[in-house]
Amino acid sequence: MRLEETNIKIRCEMPNCKAIATYKIVKDGFLKNAGLFLCKECLTEVYKTLGSHIVPKSPNNMLNRKITTKKTKGEEINAD
Repeated sequence: MRLEETNIKIRCEMPNCKAIATYKIVKDGFLKNAGLFLCKECLTEVYKTLGSHIVPKSPNNMLNRKITTKKTKGEEINAD
């Protein structure tokens, strides 16, 4: 999928929105003009809603593989 800006004068496809769409979400390998047309306000609302449900996993730190942590007793443990 990809997000494109559009110059086509078409209404936003979200319910109860009457603004002109400025963005189009296109699925690769599908019809050229098919897609979801959204205005900027609806696009930001969709982004915020998806961001609250889908949180990306942080990558592993490749530089500091061994982290030494101290227990309360003063012993050191090497964690990988």
